[in-house]
Amino acid sequence: DLAVELAIAPSALPLVADYLLDGVSAPGLDGLLHATMRVSHLHVVKRLACGLPGLVTVTAPPEARKLVADWAADGAHRYDDSP
Repeated sequence: DLAVELAIAPSALPLVADYLLDGVSAPGLDGLLHATMRVSHLHVVKRLACGLPGLVTVTAPPEARKLVADWAADGAHRYDDSP
């Protein structure tokens, strides 16, 4: 298993609370909650970000952030060219 750190919008907490380890921090200055989730594979994190766009941000580890960022860039790139 891999530990992944997340920044979570308070409105998304009920959707992910059962999967978080050791509870959730109080909202920071950014208004987001911070927590750790254990996943079996980093692609789980990509699916989480896809399912909760703008509500969950992967903050660590770097390889998990890169995987999600690459996925988002690939999706955005599809809209760069006119049909």
